[in-house]
Amino acid sequence: GLKRYNEDERAFIETFLGAVILASKERVSETYRGLFDCNVSSEFPTNLTLAIKHVLREDLKDVTSRETFEDLHDEIGIAWPPYEARTSFGTVSYNISHGYNRRQATLSPFERFRLIAITHKRHLYNAWTNEHILGGTVLEALIAHYVINSKSCYHCKSRSGLRWNGGRSSDASWTDLLCCNCHSTYEVKSKKDLPAVEKIFRNLQRYASGFPGGSFRRFHSNFMGRDHGKRYVVLVTRTPTTKGFFPVYISEIDSVDPSLEGKSFATYSAKRTIFIGSKIKMKRCHSKSIWCQVPCPPHLSTRKQELAKEIYDEEFGNGSWDAEAAKVDAAEKRPATTIAPKTTTATQPDLVAVLKEELGQLELHDRNWDSSSDEDEAE
Repeated sequence: GLKRYNEDERAFIETFLGAVILASKERVSETYRGLFDCNVSSEFPTNLTLAIKHVLREDLKDVTSRETFEDLHDEIGIAWPPYEARTSFGTVSYNISHGYNRRQATLSPFERFRLIAITHKRHLYNAWTNEHILGGTVLEALIAHYVINSKSCYHCKSRSGLRWNGGRSSDASWTDLLCCNCHSTYEVKSKKDLPAVEKIFRNLQRYASGFPGGSFRRFHSNFMGRDHGKRYVVLVTRTPTTKGFFPVYISEIDSVDPSLEGKSFATYSAKRTIFIGSKIKMKRCHSKSIWCQVPCPPHLSTRKQELAKEIYDEEFGNGSWDAEAAKVDAAEKRPATTIAPKTTTATQPDLVAVLKEELGQLELHDRNWDSSSDEDEAE
């Protein structure tokens, strides 16, 4: 099927396959080895408010270590694909949906997604004013606070070995929580509501399909080539139940496979490098197990924004949050500055087939690398 691709598309496929192969061969870094030796601080605030502030500060620390960021911009500006796939007698067809009526050229992922250069202050402000991102960060703090003080390791049942290791740094990838006793790790993912979580388990049982995870490269560099304990994914809803609890589901990770995302196309267009996303597949033999139910603190929806603003002003100075909000309002009236794509030369056609053959030897579980972009996939 490669004949139907043009020169630019073939170059993209070649670069993606090569990046997947290289990432799959990476081995655990020396920095990450210390994690499994449990060189992780056991000091996590016992007070819930202080715990949330602690997680927010670590989030801020990772962001402020860089001067600039590139945020992903979607030209279409919707949270779902602008088309729907239909299968009839083995043939897949795509139809425009959701009332989309703009020029079809924009549907090309090479034109649809782009990177916008912004400062770390703007990047953090955008993240902490995003309900899904901030909500996921705060929920991670709630879960860590609850399980460290009230639960044992899901695998070895140790009551004193759980540690919080979250944050945005590469050392925290795929290990928001870890057990220093059996080296089991826990990756926390927040979803919009209970139906979103149920959909994940339903698709797992029906189609053995996965759901979007983190960086494929970091998963391999952090885990491959050394012994480790169980690897769990923890799913929690950002919407509490009517009884005031956040149900926390847990399942063992079966595999993490490469996936294409909007960011993959944007980084390639701007830098000719590719971000490799991932799909997490849980073991099908595992039912929808509830690990615990975390109480929802009073007024959490408003309190978390107040705490984020407090930490932001603490770092950048009083009034910085309001000043950045004013800049955002002004920026919305001006066109965004995008990162210009780099030019490349034509690639050798036969290299694509060679890379695909080597990729097949890796025995990856999921060949469908097109990940969804539903609104409920935000962390």
